[in-house]
Amino acid sequence: MHKSEKVCTMCGSEVPADPNKVTLQQRFLTVLKVGFIFSAVLTVASIFTSYTPSFMKCIMTTLVFGLATNSMHQMRENR
Repeated sequence: MHKSEKVCTMCGSEVPADPNKVTLQQRFLTVLKVGFIFSAVLTVASIFTSYTPSFMKCIMTTLVFGLATNSMHQMRENR
């Protein structure tokens, strides 16, 4: 069988999907996690320095990333 074939020509059974293949959902979840961690670090840094955006902007961004990450986890569990 070739890698592009989805069904066995001899017996007609389907080839199982590769479980190690990274899906688009997993990649997007990784991006959300990295964004959440980065915004959380900026939130803490905004308390002590003036080189970062204001504390309110940072906390709102952290909350949005947190909600998006939580929502993405729930979407993956429903599958």
